[in-house]
Amino acid sequence: MARGNIESLMNYFAASKGDTDVRVVYDGTLSGLNASLWASYFPLPTNQSHYPMVEPGTYMADNDVGECFHVDSGRARSEMMRN
Repeated sequence: MARGNIESLMNYFAASKGDTDVRVVYDGTLSGLNASLWASYFPLPTNQSHYPMVEPGTYMADNDVGECFHVDSGRARSEMMRN
């Protein structure tokens, strides 16, 4: 690593989330990050495979983290801003 100023590691923009909330979307397409990453396929569990792992008194949550990262799906940025 070298000392110095960091200008930008990744571009980002705001996208509305419902009527009263905003989320930050990190755009890895411009920096080339998306092109250099590989994502494994992890299918969602079925009810039959999931229930044996759930114990009484435990909780599950969805942190919604994946929606903060922009994966170029061919949609225009202006279209994403409306959603």
